[in-house]
Amino acid sequence: MLRKLFSSFAVLVLLVSIAGFAQAQQKFVRGQGTGKDKKEAMVAAKKSAWNNYKAEIEGAKLDNVLANEKLLLENLDDLMIDITVANEECKSGECVIRIKATVNENQIESKLRSIAKAGGKNDADKKEGEDDVALLVMARVIDVKKSFDKRVTKKKQSTESTSGTNSSKDSGDSTENSTSESNTDTSSVTTSRTDVTSGTSEKKGAELTYKPWSEMADLQNRISETLRVNKIDISMWSELVADCKLPPAEKFSEIYADSPTGGLPDKFMADIFTRLKECKIGKFVIAQISLDGTRKDADTGLTMASGNVNVQAYSLTGRRSKQLGAANRTTDGRAAEELDAQRNALKKSATQAADAIINQVNLR
Repeated sequence: MLRKLFSSFAVLVLLVSIAGFAQAQQKFVRGQGTGKDKKEAMVAAKKSAWNNYKAEIEGAKLDNVLANEKLLLENLDDLMIDITVANEECKSGECVIRIKATVNENQIESKLRSIAKAGGKNDADKKEGEDDVALLVMARVIDVKKSFDKRVTKKKQSTESTSGTNSSKDSGDSTENSTSESNTDTSSVTTSRTDVTSGTSEKKGAELTYKPWSEMADLQNRISETLRVNKIDISMWSELVADCKLPPAEKFSEIYADSPTGGLPDKFMADIFTRLKECKIGKFVIAQISLDGTRKDADTGLTMASGNVNVQAYSLTGRRSKQLGAANRTTDGRAAEELDAQRNALKKSATQAADAIINQVNLR
């Protein structure tokens, strides 16, 4: 009986998990269209619902949808399912239709992958290594926030003058009696002091210092896993270190953490590009993640870590490197402890970075 109950519970959990996954891959939207007849109004309502769907997505996914929108709209009936007419009104040669519909995001992602594949070259036409993608991930987190008080420089000048006393004394002696006479001429003593103070003041703002994120392997694996699910093969950086004589990934995070601007030295990066080209790598993707601060979230009372994600993709197949695209996203994470909040923010940033990379690589 217990085994049967446990088996039923396991099936129930599985069904709930599958239902939750399916729901996560769909979005519910509304639309309204106007036309001279019902058919024309329905077409307009579907396009309106599609526009409302686009307003709900963001980041690399939105970029990819917009870049391929014309082809997606040709298959709109396959992407938009479970259409229900909420209201319909026709009069004076004009119809207005309001609909509710479900957008199948799995179908959209599948279609985008098909478009990207169809837009590529035949295998026979591809150059060696053209589809090899080198992924470099750097991450830094705030270490210390130094603040500087207002600095005041003062100059002080003092002058002092004094007038004193003059005195004289006369005395005489005799064997029989002694007399003494003293005359003192005393003038008043006057002391004068003058202080003059002047100076300048200077106020400096806060200065952020960073340290490299210590759990880079986990971050790299999260991004790589998402890319492989989306049929993007990544050349492991550890292999490239040996084959192409490149610095280890940790070295880049150290330089990134020490950089006041967040940039890497031009000469250093030029050498990296050259070595990747010599190794016949077709594309080079750089993901930089920076967590710039933590604070208490007023709504939840949790610690919130925040920062930004910057992704740049380059094609290395031509005579000179060519940028395929760039994306910048804000990120955040919440938890009771600061370190856990940073971990959550970096997990989110890994997803954001992967989405941006998928978009840029697929756009070719």
